Amino acid sequence: MIKRQTAFVLLVLLLAASACGTEDWHERLVYTGPIEIGIESGSFLAGTDIQYLGETDQGAQVIIGGQQATKRIGDSLEWAGEMVPGVMVNLSLRIVFVTQDTLQTAGTVRVTVEGAEPVVEDIDMSAVVHYVLPVVYRVERGAAIPGTTITYEGQEDEGARLGSIEGYAYRRVGDSILWQGRLLPGVWLDLTLRTALITEGQLDVVGTADVWIRPQG
Repeated sequence: MIKRQTAFVLLVLLLAASACGTEDWHERLVYTGPIEIGIESGSFLAGTDIQYLGETDQGAQVIIGGQQATKRIGDSLEWAGEMVPGVMVNLSLRIVFVTQDTLQTAGTVRVTVEGAEPVVEDIDMSAVVHYVLPVVYRVERGAAIPGTTITYEGQEDEGARLGSIEGYAYRRVGDSILWQGRLLPGVWLDLTLRTALITEGQLDVVGTADVWIRPQG
């Protein structure tokens, strides 16, 4: 048990050592990481114009930009565009396996949110696009955790003191910090963090960002 706890602490400290700066996040928020996406036959890759038609002897039949293409296992499947105003998504996928019912892909996604204006509100779980991506942040004293209304107010005996948060305001190393809300119209964030390092001048956190997008049209 002690070895596991030690490994956890070393891991979060290593991640915190590479934590991203946060001074410009109001202009641009970036979420990136690995993903797996399955596309059912007759359906579209969520938020895009890529449609899976089904499997033939030649391979997976897909429509990309209005044109039909045959794809085999290992082939690329890429898309880039603005899903909602201010939110650019770049998908770089490879086909993992194909059945008549499903086209399974794996790869990476990059979500860029311009001019985020975080507001606490319930997430629209009906939004068809949903990515779960890793995040690592270094938050200076007096600044907000990127994409949230929560601020870091400094270190006290009880731990890190947080601002603009309901209930108990303090967190020790390893404690969780949660935030849910809207970044822009049509895009929501569910942030699950744990404190990795606390000093008087900074707070390092690691965790995951659930990004939900409701494309227009």
